[in-house]
Amino acid sequence: MEATDIWRDFHTELASEIRARLAPQLRPKYIAALEPRIEMNEVFVQAAPRAIYPDVAVVRPHGDVRMGVAVLEIPPAPLIGDFVQEEFKVVAVEIRLAQSGKLITAIEILSPTNKRPNSQALAAYRRKRVERRGAEVALLEIDLLRAGERMQIRGALPDVPYFVFLNRGGTRVEIWPIALPDPLPVIPVPLEYPDADVALDLGLAPASD
Repeated sequence: MEATDIWRDFHTELASEIRARLAPQLRPKYIAALEPRIEMNEVFVQAAPRAIYPDVAVVRPHGDVRMGVAVLEIPPAPLIGDFVQEEFKVVAVEIRLAQSGKLITAIEILSPTNKRPNSQALAAYRRKRVERRGAEVALLEIDLLRAGERMQIRGALPDVPYFVFLNRGGTRVEIWPIALPDPLPVIPVPLEYPDADVALDLGLAPASD
């Protein structure tokens, strides 16, 4: 599931399934919309191999030095390539008021790009997380990737591969750790006060393998 090409398909399918599951529970006051965006991912692309002839070689004598026998040692060629910017499409699900279009809850399926350590995409995603909290928008984050940076918290998270994080727009975060043998949980999706949460059953989502 963590290979980039496989993740692209799964990411889009899961976002579409989440929207389909929530839409009947939201009508007529709310809508669930898919919100695609492009993230930039820096990757190393190896150049085609070519013959490299060094300007300097090491000559190591063999046998009797007086005989003048020597072997030319050529060091192994390095890998040559370039860092390039690759576009990575991700899709969020946004819960909005049908009449005004006001954003109430954003559902993010975390991708390899916005979990990559020390990357521009991770920094941009963290800024967006802070902006949404400041705008009192609920943020539901579904993290089905073992690798990469998780939400920064004080203390240690449980040693499980997957998590769901819910921030309702304030400072409190609700966390659902998901171990491999566990069924996927039913997660509350906040709506505008005083409307009750609706339920998102992740167990009904498409399989990831």
